Amino acid sequence: MSARAATIALALAASASLPQDQAPVFRSSVDLVSIDVSVQRRGRAVTDLTAPDFELRDNGEVQRLLSIDRETLPIDIVLVTDLSGSVRGPLLAALTRAVNEVGRQVRASDRVRLTVFNNQIRDLGPIDPAHVPLTIGQLGTPSGATSLFDTLTVTLVGDATPDRRQMAVVFTDGADTQSFVDEAAVMEVARRSEMAIFVVAVTDGTLRTPLRPPHEAWLQSLTDVTGGRLEVVQGDGTLDESFARAVETFRTSYVLRYTVSSGRLAGWHDVTVKVTRPGDFDVRARRGYFGGNR
Repeated sequence: MSARAATIALALAASASLPQDQAPVFRSSVDLVSIDVSVQRRGRAVTDLTAPDFELRDNGEVQRLLSIDRETLPIDIVLVTDLSGSVRGPLLAALTRAVNEVGRQVRASDRVRLTVFNNQIRDLGPIDPAHVPLTIGQLGTPSGATSLFDTLTVTLVGDATPDRRQMAVVFTDGADTQSFVDEAAVMEVARRSEMAIFVVAVTDGTLRTPLRPPHEAWLQSLTDVTGGRLEVVQGDGTLDESFARAVETFRTSYVLRYTVSSGRLAGWHDVTVKVTRPGDFDVRARRGYFGGNR
């Protein structure tokens, strides 16, 4: 078995044990559940909501919120960037600027790591904001095939810290040409992970003649399940704004905490969140979590 295949096998094995061995989504005690919820209106974060403005259902039952917070917990950010043979020239330069933009906007309490992938997955380690900007050469030389699904699997099975929030910003053209795992396996890992996935998918289209990325519907489902977002950027768009927007969206989201009223934690829990205040709101929250045994 190759090193990459072994890594994927370990990741899948680890994900399979999550319901028994790890707490569900951001849970800090036996029965406390925390859910990140992004609320926007006309493309801007809504920042003045209180607990009575939310209705959260866990397996169909309305839950009483114990607390609601915004921007209180530090964030762990993983920047995951495609460095296959298709990422060259102006696109590589734009990608480097986007990575640097995230490095500039993080706070002292945040942590940022950089992962690049083609047919291999390489962790380039933490980004030190004091040493931003990175140069194009520091990302590496684009080459090889694209193992998007494998990389997402490894990213989703990351270490979770109860007092920190986890997100990944994944840059891709949407294609996968060489992975061991398929879409269904990645989705199953995502359902068991605490990581919110934000995908920035670039195409060869233009703002006047847009194109859609491969696997767009699946990428949309992946971001929906984890509470993230999918943004499609045309070839003449700006990546740095998309990266920055993903981080800001996650940072300004609410954290809703509750205990499951039914007391039944084992198994999959469907979660739905809506804003009860009158108005047209765009509400994003992860679709559920796996609860452990009490």
